[in-house]
Amino acid sequence: MKKLLLTLTTLFCLNSFAYDDLMLSCVGVGTNTNSSKINLKQEGSIASEISGSIRKKENFDATVTVLFSEKGSWIQIPLSLTSGLHKMSNAFKKDKKNKWDMYNIKVTDEEFKGKFKLNVVNRPQVIVNRFSATMIMDGLGNGFNGECTKVDNTKQQF
Repeated sequence: MKKLLLTLTTLFCLNSFAYDDLMLSCVGVGTNTNSSKINLKQEGSIASEISGSIRKKENFDATVTVLFSEKGSWIQIPLSLTSGLHKMSNAFKKDKKNKWDMYNIKVTDEEFKGKFKLNVVNRPQVIVNRFSATMIMDGLGNGFNGECTKVDNTKQQF
């Protein structure tokens, strides 16, 4: 009897972490932060040169598609949310889907969370709130905030 109870409890716990595939299309505002170096030279003064940098934040409309699946999750972001190095390397690719595999997927009653590797140092976190249907992507120098709608990936739209 104890073995049966233990087996049923184990099966129930394993199934409680299972979830159906969820594909979302999120429309919102993307953000990039760019920095530029400046050098100021003034003739005839003791400190003849001053250098620094200026950070500029750019907002733009964007659409992000994300799939959460036990078989493998991914995110597709527009080229405008990637770094300059990726944009240059992507110019030579035949397949320009801008899809990245996601890892560290955590699913709770309130949200879906995951990360993806945009480049060596930038690993943005993605959080989708199940109640407000909003998505936040936060990375180094880039981000996204939008409202999501569920996509039925079992039926063709046209």
